[in-house]
Amino acid sequence: MEPAPFHADLAAGPGGGPVNGHAVWLTTPDDVRIRAGFWPGGTKGTVFLLCGRTEFIEKYGPTARDLAQAGYAAASIDWRGQGLADRLAADPMLGHVEKFSDYQMDLAAMITAARSTGMPEPYILLGHSMGGAIGYRALLSDHPFQGAIFSGPMWGIAINPVLAPLARSIAQFLIALGRSTAFAPSTRRVSYVATGDFAGNTLTHDHEIWKWMQSQARGVEGFALGGPSVRWLFEALTETRAFRAEPPAKVPALVAWGGEETIIDVAAVSRLAQRLPQADIKVIEGARHELLMEAPRQRQEFLEAIVSLLDRITT
Repeated sequence: MEPAPFHADLAAGPGGGPVNGHAVWLTTPDDVRIRAGFWPGGTKGTVFLLCGRTEFIEKYGPTARDLAQAGYAAASIDWRGQGLADRLAADPMLGHVEKFSDYQMDLAAMITAARSTGMPEPYILLGHSMGGAIGYRALLSDHPFQGAIFSGPMWGIAINPVLAPLARSIAQFLIALGRSTAFAPSTRRVSYVATGDFAGNTLTHDHEIWKWMQSQARGVEGFALGGPSVRWLFEALTETRAFRAEPPAKVPALVAWGGEETIIDVAAVSRLAQRLPQADIKVIEGARHELLMEAPRQRQEFLEAIVSLLDRITT
């Protein structure tokens, strides 16, 4: 595995100390180059931090540091089409994927790399937003995970109720017109975090965290990403709809979302969470979408629930 850039300064987070991480390049079976990051900071097990759409490894530096303090190593990934991984469309600001199942090749490469570098088992996944959808799909087939944590998982997308029943059909129609790699309706080729204002943002109440996330999106060429493609939207809607018909995953799990969540379809997430036979469900009051990037009280509440589940699994 060839070493890849790792921006430790941007991974530290507000008020944080050094982040003992590194990154490597991986190549998937379909010849896409992705980036995997590893924090060998604990021996009790490894938490796979499966990031959301537009995100990248360095964003999870503070979480890796907190997990290390609890005795756990961590690994993360730049999914295809974002971060420093290969972009899949001519416009690098477009979040694009041909098939949602392609993300499983990225995850498989990450698992293989973790094993080859001796990251300690057991393995537990922590999927945020889109990473929660990718992680949940992995749990429905052969997988190495002994448990799962989901943070605002994208098991449904919040869409205007008037348009929601038509959204997938509209995306399918646009694809038929050759618009697969156009930006999805109502989205643009600018980074929400890099260009947005803290006031009224949908991600966090913490101003320092917001400024840190902006410094990341602006600080490294290739970190910023705009809206998703029509193809991504169609694939995401198809995947989340398919979850309803699948038998539920059967691993110890924690499913959490914010009481002020507006990005995922909370009703859809709640319905799926209630089907999981070994899941604890937790609503973090006063939190928006980014539970791990929230104000200290909300973030600490979520972290304590995470560590509680990890310790139950590993002891």
